Amino acid sequence: MGRSPGTRALALLIPLAACKLIDQTTFTRVPPGPGPAELAAMPVGRSALLIIRYATPAPDYTAPLTAAVDAAGRQRPGVGFDVVAAIPVEHDPVLEAQRLARAQRNVAEVMQRMVLLGVPEQRIRLGAETDPQITVQEVRVYIR
Repeated sequence: MGRSPGTRALALLIPLAACKLIDQTTFTRVPPGPGPAELAAMPVGRSALLIIRYATPAPDYTAPLTAAVDAAGRQRPGVGFDVVAAIPVEHDPVLEAQRLARAQRNVAEVMQRMVLLGVPEQRIRLGAETDPQITVQEVRVYIR
């Protein structure tokens, strides 16, 4: 016994009643960027403009950072940057918390140097991500 066309249409409409059409009100506007003390997840899969590896406690990255920021600014005036702490994956919560605290200090320091180089603070977003491929912390600077 087959269903009538009206019954089939009703059966299709019932699941759709719970759906919402996607429109401009579905997505909220993203603020210009978090403050220096806030960390947010950043998109993965992009190529970094600069990677600062913390194999030593205080790597000297001033010259490469200056060159990278200057080159990006010449190519795209008004460019924005994402400064992202990359943290090795840890299975110890205490060690993970220590690395996260250190990562927050590292990205804040890189941001401060960029501001001293003339990049307005509102064009810099800070973030953090874990990366199972690395063994030492990194700070990655991306163009957005």
